[in-house]
Parts: sequence; structure tokens; C-alpha cells
Amino acid sequence: MRMGFSTGDRCLASCWSGANPVAANWPDTPRDLKCARPPCNTNVAPSFWTAKRLTGVTTKVWDGSAYRDVDDWAFTHQYPPTNDGTSPSLWLASITHTGKVGGSKALPTITFGGTAYANRMDYNVSAGVPQTNKYRVTRLSNGTGGEIRVTYLSTNCPARGNRPRGWGRAGTRLPADNLGQDHRPGSVGGRGFTARPG
Repeated sequence: MRMGFSTGDRCLASCWSGANPVAANWPDTPRDLKCARPPCNTNVAPSFWTAKRLTGVTTKVWDGSAYRDVDDWAFTHQYPPTNDGTSPSLWLASITHTGKVGGSKALPTITFGGTAYANRMDYNVSAGVPQTNKYRVTRLSNGTGGEIRVTYLSTNCPARGNRPRGWGRAGTRLPADNLGQDHRPGSVGGRGFTARPG
């Protein structure tokens, strides 16, 4: 068996102007931290990130003379708005599974629904400290009428579910620690919406 992985730019539209990336359309790719050659005067420490996203997975089997496709999974992504002035993060919106043996047949698409939660507990919008909203999965639709729903516990106590996090960018002066907000799942439940034959 063999598995193949396909990738695409971590950008969904109008990604390039000639050979140069359009920075505004790569919202969670810190291209300003890329240093193609020294000296890297503004990068005082290593950074780890990618400008690519996974767009698909294909499984193959050997039939005696060549590898042939068996299954394919295609991933669709979005950049849902944070509504707090911060840059959005890449979101897996759907997965489509297609069988490739004896033809090509796609199963109903699995879709993911999310809700934005504040990643900071100590935010203060009036003081210019944003909530830093990030999406959590709250709904998974299986494409055949069923859903999985996820709820999260209310988290507002520093002693439980939150922790100081140090962060910052080169050349900026930020507090050494920011109180991060963790969101723990409270319940996971399934519901079926398929119609009963009449």
C-alpha cells in the first residue's frame, strides 16, 4: 500500500503578485519571520511554521504492474473571521471521501461547524488588548443526516483551565505573560436526522 499527500498554499485566493506573496491573504503565515539569507537582524530566535496546507490524501495499492488509487480524501479550508481585529487561523471546513475502485464515487461531504472563543482571559478591548478569538469545533455533520455536537465548559477561573503564556514579536514591548484561556469540552453527543421510511 502507498499513501500520497497533496498540498496547497496556506492562502485561499489572490496569493501571489508575480513571485511575491500578497501578505494580507496569508493571515496565519508569518512571512515576516522568513529569512532567506543572513543577516537576519529582526529574527532573534528560530521560528517554526509552514506556508502550506494539506489538501488531500490518496491511498493506493499495487496491482502487479503499477499502483492504482483506492480512496481519496479532499480537504476544504476557510479563514473564518475572528471579529476582534486579530488575524484568522486556517479552519478545516469539510472532508470529502471518494472511492476509486471500479470507478469514482464520492460519499456525502463531512462538514465542521465552529464557534469562536476568546484565547485570552485578560483581554481589555478598550485598552487595545484583543480577545484573540480562535474557533473550536462545535458541530460535525456526517452528510447523511447525523450530527455530533460539542459543548465547552465555562472557563473563567485562573486556577482551572487557564495559564500564563509568554509571547511577543521582535521589536515590540508586550507584557511578559498573558493569561491564556483554555476551553475544555463539556459534552459530546450525537443526533440523527435521517427520515424514517413511511
